[in-house]
Amino acid sequence: MKLWYRVPRLWLMALLLLLGSSAWAVVPLAVDSMGHAATPLTSYLEVLEDKDATLRIDDFRDESVPHRFSAASVKGDALGYGYSASAYWLRFQLSNEGTADADRILEIAYALLAEVDVYAGFPDVIQHWRGGYATGFQTSEPGRFMAFRMRVPAGEKVWVYLRVKTPNSMNLPLRLWTPQGYQAHAVQDVALQATYFGMVVVIVVYNFLLLLSLRDVSYFLYLIFAVNVALALANFSGIGPSYLWGEAPHWTKVGVNVPAALASVAMLLLTQHMLETRHRSTLMHAALWGLIAANAVLGMLLLGWFERFNPLFVTVSMLTSVVILIAGLQAAWQGQRGAYFFVVAFASLFLANILTHLRNFGILPTNLLTRDGIQIGSIIEMLLLSLALADRFNVTRKEKILAQRKAIEAQAALVRGLKESERTLEAKVKERTELLEISNQKLEALTLTDPLTGVANRRHFEKVFHEECRRAVRMGQPLVVGMVDVDWFKNYNDRYGHTAGDACLRKVATAMKQCLRRPGDFLARYGGEEFVFITPATEVAKGLKQASLLIERVSALGIDHEASPLGHVTVSIGVVCTMPGDRFEELVDMADAALYHAKSEGRNRVGLAEVAPFQRKDDLWS
Repeated sequence: MKLWYRVPRLWLMALLLLLGSSAWAVVPLAVDSMGHAATPLTSYLEVLEDKDATLRIDDFRDESVPHRFSAASVKGDALGYGYSASAYWLRFQLSNEGTADADRILEIAYALLAEVDVYAGFPDVIQHWRGGYATGFQTSEPGRFMAFRMRVPAGEKVWVYLRVKTPNSMNLPLRLWTPQGYQAHAVQDVALQATYFGMVVVIVVYNFLLLLSLRDVSYFLYLIFAVNVALALANFSGIGPSYLWGEAPHWTKVGVNVPAALASVAMLLLTQHMLETRHRSTLMHAALWGLIAANAVLGMLLLGWFERFNPLFVTVSMLTSVVILIAGLQAAWQGQRGAYFFVVAFASLFLANILTHLRNFGILPTNLLTRDGIQIGSIIEMLLLSLALADRFNVTRKEKILAQRKAIEAQAALVRGLKESERTLEAKVKERTELLEISNQKLEALTLTDPLTGVANRRHFEKVFHEECRRAVRMGQPLVVGMVDVDWFKNYNDRYGHTAGDACLRKVATAMKQCLRRPGDFLARYGGEEFVFITPATEVAKGLKQASLLIERVSALGIDHEASPLGHVTVSIGVVCTMPGDRFEELVDMADAALYHAKSEGRNRVGLAEVAPFQRKDDLWS
């Protein structure tokens, strides 16, 4: 063929290439030269958007009907079209120039596709699979995503057509594997996912135990956040549909964004609590409340009208991440120590969240950061939170060491004072020794104090009670034990709330403590609204008088109690006075029985337990 004849044809071919003609834009994938690693199909794909979702595979058999497939121009290992009501048709060609038939596995590594149809061998269709959460997975291959095994005969070319439609984000990461490569990949992939979710379970259990121990609302909110993030990621990663709850079309559709909405609500509340936005920034506090309401409402709307409200939710979710990060930066700028850890711990997770949503909108391509960023971010978050907890423990340890050092210095000062006093006044030795013991008891009481009322706790009471019983036996002196109960306190809590109830208990404890002024008198919180007191070297008459004084002093507080027949807060007291013997534990039971008698007689009064003296056993009290 002459050169002048060839030149126009060459120019025509170049023009067609520049125009992106489907006949020249994509080359077949040679399956016989593939390795065991995955081969992304992005550069081999042609795409057709079916806006009306009316096309069927038979429409492509008639070559007279023009269909404008165009080469996929997206960089990366997946196509992304955001949220779209259209159906998308994709096609690629496989060629086998070898001498033996080749089995290959087509993997669609995305779990949120509702309808997937795969046709292999076109135009003479010999294989057809249906997949997607709306139609059920038709795959015999292991793994957490859809995978279809197809055969390419030796020396032939095979067209593969795919039709995809979903109300979720349209992401299409298509990869071709050899059977050996896919099986090895599936085992490793599931193992990695199991490792990640195993870490999530560990962190959830750990924080749950901390919640039971510390009763801090921060741990409760964090648990809600972590559990919902895990649910969303289980659905997003395909672990949930493949291994946990199976085929659940509606839940698979909404199971990423609905838990994400709940996680956002919990995180916003946690932000308010940790950063104290109520006191630091009224505007930021109000903005967080607005986002809490928006996420809560959208989370409910997504259950029934997912397609309509999902794009709005994604926008609100990205805004939530930005606002929480700004709140953390603002608190850090104001010098709040906890804000530094908050920002560092959650910044990576927030960034991953934004990158994922930008991919869902089709703005960013699918890659490692946009596909697995949420899991990577949550792992980083766990590690950084561990560092934060370590810092918190270190600060607490330093404070404890400092307190111990001050206690030792105070004790040393007392010892020096005693030595100086011993040189001048020998008679004061015993008195100084007792003062030193009292000081040591006070130092120990710092760790044995009820945090709500400021009086001794039950553990401290049991220790002091044993000591006083032994002392009463040694000295041959009577001992008064009184059990106190705030009348109708449950009704008080129900009417005024637990915060007011806590304040009431503090006032009652302070009033009773002011009445018990002798060095040996002791008051403790026994549990709930119950208190217990000890007055050593006290006879029955004085014990009853002391109990009556406690009742009068509490009544004089005049704390309103509309749920009480008396109109104000009162207490009932059961008193027992005896010479302790070998069964001293029964004193508390007898005081409790006397308290029950006082309450049965109308409350706001003293009940006395009438007891016979115990038989003394010196060997038990020595």
